Amino acid sequence: MKTANINYIHYLYYPLISMPDAEIDEFEINKKQDRTKLFQLMKNLLDTFGPNATESIYNCLEHIILTESHEEYWRYLLPHEVPLDKVDDKREYISELFTVLFQYSPSQPNNETATIVRELPPRGLSTKD
Repeated sequence: MKTANINYIHYLYYPLISMPDAEIDEFEINKKQDRTKLFQLMKNLLDTFGPNATESIYNCLEHIILTESHEEYWRYLLPHEVPLDKVDDKREYISELFTVLFQYSPSQPNNETATIVRELPPRGLSTKD
């Protein structure tokens, strides 16, 4: 069974978290062009991650999509320290993010399910792993 730490996803939001206040004020999470820009910045950042971090993000998002458990994990899927509007369609948001990050849309469960880990390990996480 695969394990995947959902906390790696937070690292992808660095472009959003580091936006100046004026830019965040204008950013609309439900607006297609804003979301497309954000997801592309996240993809560019993911491309610098190591294989373990990338695999963990892949396994988490795939599991959430295939099990339709976006509500259960939503708290971990968007940085709540940034003042954003409520996402209108969470399922669509996660699917779109996955497709941009991995150029693939999961459609059916594979034989190996992922166990999502919510706790940070004692040594922390590294995106270079």
